[in-house]
Amino acid sequence: MDEGGEALAERFVVALNAAYAHVARHPATGSSRWADALGLGNLRHWSLKPFPYLVFYTEDTERIHIVRVLHGARDIPASLAEPGTEDGREQ
Repeated sequence: MDEGGEALAERFVVALNAAYAHVARHPATGSSRWADALGLGNLRHWSLKPFPYLVFYTEDTERIHIVRVLHGARDIPASLAEPGTEDGREQ
């Protein structure tokens, strides 16, 4: 934690928990941009503000599945298509 320090790490965890809580309450509000572009079923994402990360998730009748948390500057299609995944979700 030399670059950002403990305070930054704590803010990141708070933002991540807030994003998870939002997705749990309102799963349909996440963007389906990458699902549409890549044909990945019901995959959605929500921004981890103020950080440049995206929380990717799917939803079924019983729960929300967090697929990945990725930096927005990454190659999103390649990151979601990594081996061991189906519809962007780890097996």
